[in-house]
Amino acid sequence: HTNFPFVRDFKFENDPHYHKYKQGQYHFPNDESEQQRENMKHHMIVALCGNKLHNAPLSDPRKALDIGTGTGMWAIEMGETYPEAEVEGIDLSPIQPPFLPPNVHFIVDDIEAQWLHKDDSLDYIHLRHMVPSVKDWPKLLLRRTGAYNDSKSLSAEYL
Repeated sequence: HTNFPFVRDFKFENDPHYHKYKQGQYHFPNDESEQQRENMKHHMIVALCGNKLHNAPLSDPRKALDIGTGTGMWAIEMGETYPEAEVEGIDLSPIQPPFLPPNVHFIVDDIEAQWLHKDDSLDYIHLRHMVPSVKDWPKLLLRRTGAYNDSKSLSAEYL
């Protein structure tokens, strides 16, 4: 878990800017045009999934984790949909908005580093568009025991 000021630094390269925390681990910029692209992908996935944020049979989730939260749109909408649940988004890049529902928070950290969550503390884990970013999928998947898992990615290969 990272709470150091340098995680909010950005690297500027030929106009777009990139996150500096664990620099190079995520290959896309985090500037405004990239954030708009991420938000567009969020709306596309939700529309493709019948305007549902998830497919799990959740009625009263206690805690949800959004891995690779990006702009945080999914986590914010999940927090608004389930106001009694604690929703946490985690990302290498600190690009989430400052004004949030009271049950939503974000941390800047690496999902492949040591987790602070107990295996049984999560009801739902959400990953989206993380295929190129995760180096060790078996290790990540083994951490997620006891929770509903929802992983989605768009692929140009199938479009």
